[in-house]
Amino acid sequence: MNTQVTLEKRPSTLDFGYLARIEAAGVDLVYVLAGIRQTAEEAQLLAAYNAAPPAVRAAALAGLLAGASTASIQVAGDLGQNVTGNVNIKGGFNMGGKKK
Repeated sequence: MNTQVTLEKRPSTLDFGYLARIEAAGVDLVYVLAGIRQTAEEAQLLAAYNAAPPAVRAAALAGLLAGASTASIQVAGDLGQNVTGNVNIKGGFNMGGKKK
């Protein structure tokens, strides 16, 4: 921690190299810079997300965002019925056509 003592003794500007070194030493930078503690579950989720390929990241993000959205139903004139959003329909759905 000689670097930390030197930093505190004289005014200077933090650089990314210094931040990378103290993070590598185990310092929680999010807590130091923002005062927010990360839970073990959050750390695990973030590590898995960062290690995942782009397609898996996109799917994970879409899944998390879909769980927070609300369903909406839009009906527009000559277009007929248009159902959008996260909609679960139990027992079937009839759009006005004849049963086959």
